[in-house]
Amino acid sequence: MKRIVRWALASIAAVVCIGGAVYFWQSSLTGCPVPRAVLLEWAALGLAGLAAVVLHTKSSSPRSAKATWAVCGALLGLAVIGVWSIAPWVLLGVVLLGTAALLAGTLRGRKLAISLAIVALTAAVNLALLFPVAKRSGIEVVKIPAGSQVAQIFPTVDYADAYRASLPAGRQHDSESVTRVVFASLLPCWTSQAERDRLKAALENATFQPGKSLGGWKAYAKAPQEIVVGADQPHLDFRVSVFLDEGQGVQRVTVSTVVRYNNWMGRAYFVPVRVGHQIIVPHAVRTAAYNLRQPDK
Repeated sequence: MKRIVRWALASIAAVVCIGGAVYFWQSSLTGCPVPRAVLLEWAALGLAGLAAVVLHTKSSSPRSAKATWAVCGALLGLAVIGVWSIAPWVLLGVVLLGTAALLAGTLRGRKLAISLAIVALTAAVNLALLFPVAKRSGIEVVKIPAGSQVAQIFPTVDYADAYRASLPAGRQHDSESVTRVVFASLLPCWTSQAERDRLKAALENATFQPGKSLGGWKAYAKAPQEIVVGADQPHLDFRVSVFLDEGQGVQRVTVSTVVRYNNWMGRAYFVPVRVGHQIIVPHAVRTAAYNLRQPDK
């Protein structure tokens, strides 16, 4: 019975991984483009997890069980990278394969420690290898543009980054309309259409006038080519700029972020947030550029 359940769980996990990769490969269906390298690995890991469970069932080899935990760890690392796009589906694959591995035997003491170490190690390795690819896919990691107001907004800056994407040739966008699309693109891919429509409706009424509140954030600067928003918090202050310029005959959008720590709490807080920030903002820039290329945008 356990063998049948293990095979069933692993098969479902493989279907979830491969089916999800195929679905998100068709970006036009989702309006939420995901880097192709991420999707290819997602599908490959689904197959690898199924193979590991099958091998373990046939040979009862501890190495095959360890391979299953390694695949779970790699999928977990992939879930972190795809947090704003594919995480729920990848996590479902992790749970299914993990359950199949648990059914292979009781994990106690040293075996449990080894299995957890394998999961942690493979997750860390996969995160390190794929993170740069996913971060740069379809966009450029650049310096803050020279003409951007956000570069001079703080006397000192503790953290700064900028991501740039090209907009469709032959069409001119203003900073206000592009900022609306960038903000709407911050939503995770699995957000309901009703929630997306509510945000879009709220953004349509946003004028981004300096000093105006934007649901917990505030607008700080507005110009034909740039809008700067952000917030001052007890532990840190941050500003986000949406900047338009021309390059190689096409209009480009650059989303820049600057952060200033107010105390040690801000510095500690930003350690994990920095990883999430470097996932979410590239996702938003990539998605915004994709959506702005669509005929109805």
